[in-house]
Amino acid sequence: MRSRSYLLVLLATFLFFLAVNAFALLPGHLARMGATSTSVGHVMGTMQVVTAVVMPLVGLLLHRVSARGSMVRGAALLAAACVGLSMVEGWSWLLFLGRAAQGLAFAMFFVSAGALVVTLVPASRRAEGIARFGAAMLVTNALATLAGEWLLRWGTFSDLCLAAGGCAAAAAATSLFIAPTAAAGEAPTPLAALMRVPAFAAGLVALAATALGFGTVFSFLSAFAAQEGLGAVSPFFAAYTAASLVVRFTSGRLADRRDRRLVIAPSLGVASLAIAGLGAARSGVHLAALGTLYGAATGLAFPALMAFVVDQAEEADRARAVALDNWAFTIGVLVATATFGPLADSIGARTGFVVVAAAGAIGCTLPLLVRPRVAAGLPQS
Repeated sequence: MRSRSYLLVLLATFLFFLAVNAFALLPGHLARMGATSTSVGHVMGTMQVVTAVVMPLVGLLLHRVSARGSMVRGAALLAAACVGLSMVEGWSWLLFLGRAAQGLAFAMFFVSAGALVVTLVPASRRAEGIARFGAAMLVTNALATLAGEWLLRWGTFSDLCLAAGGCAAAAAATSLFIAPTAAAGEAPTPLAALMRVPAFAAGLVALAATALGFGTVFSFLSAFAAQEGLGAVSPFFAAYTAASLVVRFTSGRLADRRDRRLVIAPSLGVASLAIAGLGAARSGVHLAALGTLYGAATGLAFPALMAFVVDQAEEADRARAVALDNWAFTIGVLVATATFGPLADSIGARTGFVVVAAAGAIGCTLPLLVRPRVAAGLPQS
């Protein structure tokens, strides 16, 4: 796990996500230009929609092209999109084009980097490898926004776009130093046949179900806290990030030492309880406690569940498995952003959190109901 190529993948991923997460500040810029909330949602959502459409296609193509090459092209495209957005003045259709290009770049880079991770780390340490890969992304959530806000105090949003473009270009340059890996060559299993593998399908459905909670929290918690007078939501997100990072670095191998399902089921159960607990939160202290619980639980669950899905795929199908892992998660987040608002308007946000938690609880049980293709996560002899 200390191989030069693996560490370069982590560094490139860190740089790439610094660029991606800088655009968490785009809604504020659009609002200052006079855009409505609906228009802001359309611009921001363009990237997610393109990503959701393209991800499975990238996974399919990786048996023909190298993952390293796809990482380089994805990062270079992101750099170009950032530079292009720096030139957009006022409300324009070019905003949608730029976000669409970012969505394509994200799918190309993220799927390819994930495919390299599961190739470069041994199967006996797959969950740990994915956990640290996720940590390289997670830490940029705070760093990118903090650096971006600091930059905006002294410059313009165009300056922020150019800085993000520089990070993306650095990610492309870093990716060039990763040792080349040959494309799989062998044609992957047809998607319909792959989805008929019970454990594979169950893992994807579990990921989508639990992503409902993730999408709900990250899209609606700040509005909920404001409406309920709970104060700032930064305690929740700070606690979430810290707990998730600690768990990923200290307990990443837990799902590699035993049947992954014995880690997935209880940790997803705790994550669902944390989401349900938001329905009873009355203060910032409650939010911080729930953020800690949710961060620790998902820090264990998501890498283990993603590794579980990859375990069920043959070698030629692993790039597609990584793509479908992330696609299922993206679909769950998109469903959450589209449905929780109307749900909260009809039954109240507090009850809505409980409903989302109940839906996410499906993810606790599905992997336990199927027989894995391999003894996933059990120690290798």
